[in-house]
Amino acid sequence: MSKSAHAQDKDVSCGIGACKPRWAARLANPKLFLPCWCLVIMTYLSGGSYVVGMLTTMEKRFGLQSRQLGLISSAADVGSMMTVLFVTYYGGKPGVSRPRIIGVGALLLAAAATLSGMTHFITPAYDVSFNSTDNSTNQGPCMANRTVSSCGSEEEKAVSSKGGWLALFLFAQFLYGIGGTPVRPLGTTYIDDQVSRRSAPVYFGISSMVFAIGIPIGFIMGAFVIKYYVDIDKGIDPSEFGLTSDNPLWVGAWWLGLFILAGVLVVVAMPMFFFPAAMKRTENDDDEVEKEEKSTKQRMLPMMDTGRKEPLLDSTRGLFEQLKDMAKSLKDILMNGTFMMLCFSGVCNASVSGAYSFMPKYMEVQFGVPKSRANLLLGKS
Repeated sequence: MSKSAHAQDKDVSCGIGACKPRWAARLANPKLFLPCWCLVIMTYLSGGSYVVGMLTTMEKRFGLQSRQLGLISSAADVGSMMTVLFVTYYGGKPGVSRPRIIGVGALLLAAAATLSGMTHFITPAYDVSFNSTDNSTNQGPCMANRTVSSCGSEEEKAVSSKGGWLALFLFAQFLYGIGGTPVRPLGTTYIDDQVSRRSAPVYFGISSMVFAIGIPIGFIMGAFVIKYYVDIDKGIDPSEFGLTSDNPLWVGAWWLGLFILAGVLVVVAMPMFFFPAAMKRTENDDDEVEKEEKSTKQRMLPMMDTGRKEPLLDSTRGLFEQLKDMAKSLKDILMNGTFMMLCFSGVCNASVSGAYSFMPKYMEVQFGVPKSRANLLLGKS
């Protein structure tokens, strides 16, 4: 067997590590990869919308301010933005298993959700102050019930501990953004490489439908868990001091859904490690794909149809020469009107979606809607 044939068989073999039985080769099927990938997407999106629905609860529980909530909600985007180029470049290398990268990303998502939920167990029980209003609650119980001079070191300790919780939330969300980076782009390119151009729209259409399912699931889950008291694990019964879920001072079990999501993410990540780096094609499929790719490049990205066989990034070539080629390619892409309009539409869509971050709080403050009902309404919308 030649070296190239041996490398190809290695790329299409299914399993983890040295455990790659022959029967597992049946898993090298894009029709099996699609539902597994969609489950990862759905759980990932559910986690993002769940955190959005819990922002007002976290604000009241930890005495956070609106600008701090904005930092938490945008930390995931920062993490994704800082790693997307590296992930897409590394995932495009020959022989690299993109499904396994997606699996590692899903495990990072689970770790981020667990870190966020662990904050509940390192903080004291929620202290309800019936004499405080929503505005004074954000200032802390000391400032709400005493004079400024009587707070002293207690207020400083509260501010210091708040900074630690906030840093943990920010890091967890940043990690969540990193873990979610490879889910969509690498899964899309992986399917695009395994199926014909005629079948690809069906696969991509199904994956896009998951977006309409995953986001509402997160809000609905938030509406469910928020009905349970935040310190239910500590054996505290809120009915003993007359606190119900409709009370503005109510704080639900915001952490419970994070651990549920973490467990689900671990489960959906496992199948990703069994898929091969590539799937076998017949010669007819290869000829058809090659013709379609050449035709597509000529229509959409003419500068890619140069006939050059060597990769754009090559360690044997000089760095300055490679940077010049990258700059030229970037200029050609930026001058492509169709591509830039698609990017602009994506930016507009993301900007509109960002308004959901404070929608539950707006509904609660402006219309007096309880937190659980606000999440449920967003889930139905």
